[in-house]
Amino acid sequence: MSMGRCGVRLANGEAVRDPDCEDKPMKTAIGNLGMALVVVVVSGVVAGRAPAALIAPDSVIASSQLSGADKRLAVDCINGNGLIAGMHTNASYADTTPGPGAGQDIYWLSASKIAQWIDFAFTTGKSLDGMRVWNYSERTDLSRGVRQTDIEFYLGGSLVTTLTAQTFTQAPGGPYTGGSPTYAGEFYNFGQTILADHVKFTNMTNWIGYGTGGGDLIGLSEIRFNQVLNEDIPEPATMALLGLGVGCVGRYVRRRR
Repeated sequence: MSMGRCGVRLANGEAVRDPDCEDKPMKTAIGNLGMALVVVVVSGVVAGRAPAALIAPDSVIASSQLSGADKRLAVDCINGNGLIAGMHTNASYADTTPGPGAGQDIYWLSASKIAQWIDFAFTTGKSLDGMRVWNYSERTDLSRGVRQTDIEFYLGGSLVTTLTAQTFTQAPGGPYTGGSPTYAGEFYNFGQTILADHVKFTNMTNWIGYGTGGGDLIGLSEIRFNQVLNEDIPEPATMALLGLGVGCVGRYVRRRR
């Protein structure tokens, strides 16, 4: 015999609590709260992913660079000269539009045929997973663009990793467009996220056999690196909220047994 919804029943003449008489509304509320917290936290983590961003190095040095009246300096492949809305020009030294020597100050070009390198630096370590490269696009000398290179990544002066024999696409040809940018460059994925403050191209070859007994100089138009802004590592407060939600769900499950 039992008394009330959550009363007692007689067992061998003794009054005991009915084990089937639980506070089901409370259990359901706890369970629902836990599930809600878990959903909110997980949704927040997913929704909080920030996109990667293309960034320019803070500085650059190279083994050599073309100086003088027709200069093509290393800094010209990171400062945005010749690059408008993601498109790069193909102006040449011979072009006079939009002005005499239209091709100067918008490319990096080596001044020597000996082994070349170029080192891109950031003031702090960056999480990088790719890069967009505008290969040497001066329309009269497209073959001077980088064909293949090793890419070394450094952090605090120590080598992190090397991507060997990375092949680039030659910049497209075409008639001069009066300085209007037409070249979108190419994106190269590293296949991993690498924390680095220096990225160095070494063992470079170009499209006319540089480094194999002949050829000419080597250069680049522009480069940007793809920085991973958010790797979805939850903050401690987020993890605490997730733990609370899981705890509520666990309590709900135990009380149903």
